[in-house]
Amino acid sequence: MRGAEVEALLGRAGCVFAEEESRLLIDQFPEGAALEKAVRRRATGEPLEHVLGHARFCHLRIDVQPEVFVPRRRAEPLARAAVRAVRARPPGATVLDLGCGTGAIAATMAEGVDSAHVWASDVSEQAVRCAGINAERFGYSVVLSDWWVDLPVELVHSLVVVAAYLPHVPEARLHEVPADYRRAEDERALRGGRDGLDPLRAVLPGLGRWLAPQGVFVTLLAREQLPTAAALIGGHGWDLRTREVGDSTILSLHRGREAA
Repeated sequence: MRGAEVEALLGRAGCVFAEEESRLLIDQFPEGAALEKAVRRRATGEPLEHVLGHARFCHLRIDVQPEVFVPRRRAEPLARAAVRAVRARPPGATVLDLGCGTGAIAATMAEGVDSAHVWASDVSEQAVRCAGINAERFGYSVVLSDWWVDLPVELVHSLVVVAAYLPHVPEARLHEVPADYRRAEDERALRGGRDGLDPLRAVLPGLGRWLAPQGVFVTLLAREQLPTAAALIGGHGWDLRTREVGDSTILSLHRGREAA
């Protein structure tokens, strides 16, 4: 198959970025049966990242696996904010990618700050296995945990930076997630409840026990979710700082008097 043929086939299948995807597939697979199989998988609705076996995130190659949330470029500003937060702390900081999926944010922190002790956690066994593969290359620790429930006790009051790309898609907008991702990913990685903020509600009560005294929790939400999120965060006693990135907002939570 030639490039023009691959591009045309993907275009007819509804791939919006057919030209770019064609190039990536041809670069990844040799001519012949391997390429034809890969193109067929993509054309029948399998996510491109699953066909390739990896995703690009903050210039890193992150291994992906079926059912595990594919790293989104939308989360890259959050990962970079987490790295900046780690760099602003003394060397040797202990940090966590909470609800890590593939471990892409953990990998970004580990790659960005050599001295950091990076942890990653997820409730999905498949995600933990996938994150473990990436951990072998980037150098971080992975644990199976339902938010804070099963984290190692040694991390209590020790986490200097916690980064979390929380599920935040409202129930009524799940249909807007591209169909290839919806079919291939564990819905727990997407579903945020009625207003998209149920995972934030689940995380806030335990945050004070795990965050270090001068620690920071960073996450990302859609801009329209900020007013409700800010009220929730203030209700738990946290000081909130925000920064807009496109149609999203990066939230940084610091200890207020009630959260101390």
